[in-house]
Amino acid sequence: FDNSLQLPLFNADGTRWHIFDMLDEQPFTMTLDLVNTRANCSDITIQQNRPGVNYVLIPISSCIHQPDDVTISVTFPLPSHQLSIQLNITGASFVGGIRLCLRGPGQANGTNILHAVNACRLFSTPNQTVSLVTTVSIVLVKVVNQTKPLKVGDESQYDGRWTVTFGE
Repeated sequence: FDNSLQLPLFNADGTRWHIFDMLDEQPFTMTLDLVNTRANCSDITIQQNRPGVNYVLIPISSCIHQPDDVTISVTFPLPSHQLSIQLNITGASFVGGIRLCLRGPGQANGTNILHAVNACRLFSTPNQTVSLVTTVSIVLVKVVNQTKPLKVGDESQYDGRWTVTFGE
């Protein structure tokens, strides 16, 4: 048994491991739970802020009032892995906290296994509402494990996953 950390080098033919393509192409969905709010779904828009462009609206997949009647769950697809997203609430609504979730499906393709992403974090301050402008950053790091075969001639197996870190 041998375990070591190594840089992912290109194959001899100049191609890279297929698991990296799978990681780059994994679609993400974000869910924002607005906790302790009186905002309505019609008051909420999501936009992607882009350099040199004002913004691009992102369609909301679903907006659901939870049974507690003070939480709204807004779900939308992310168009890419590197982007700046802004949630806008029109009107005089307050938000007691935000639960942010990032999700992506897993898949298997031959000897490559892409693991699902399901990461959530609650952002709140006791006895306060969320400020008028709140910024949250998410850092994604690719982690790939290569399992070499015991039998000569067999293929290596690659397991890929994203490590998700939430910051404020």
